[in-house]
Amino acid sequence: MWSTGARESEWVSQEVGVARGQGKLIVPVLLEPGMKLPAFLGGLKYLPAFRDLGQALEWLQQNVADKERQKSNVNA
Repeated sequence: MWSTGARESEWVSQEVGVARGQGKLIVPVLLEPGMKLPAFLGGLKYLPAFRDLGQALEWLQQNVADKERQKSNVNA
């Protein structure tokens, strides 16, 4: 979840680094209009949840489930 508070937090970049190190899927969710992703999140697809939170959450749920299914099929 990317917001003004996340931008000001010293922990967010560390949490993202740990998640990347563990091979986790990272999808930034922008909560406020006009927010830009920092360099450590650059190049990632993101969800502009401030436009339509319900639609963003639906997309996120569906796509994360699809990624997990794909990952399970590869590991099977």
